[in-house]
Amino acid sequence: GKKISLEKVQVDTCPKCGGKMKYYNKPVKWVSYVDPSGKKKQRITERSPAIECRRNQKHWWEVDPAEEC
Repeated sequence: GKKISLEKVQVDTCPKCGGKMKYYNKPVKWVSYVDPSGKKKQRITERSPAIECRRNQKHWWEVDPAEEC
């Protein structure tokens, strides 16, 4: 059930603001819960490969691993 996928991504500048970009597995879904000590916490349930601007976190795009350049 486990597989390894290799991706080669050339990260350039952000098309919206010109900031530097980073590539990582961005959390896209999570569930909120209260732990036994009463603190509110979140558990990540799904991640997606994404490119995100370091200058503005609202500038991000999901990477399709099946897409060929």
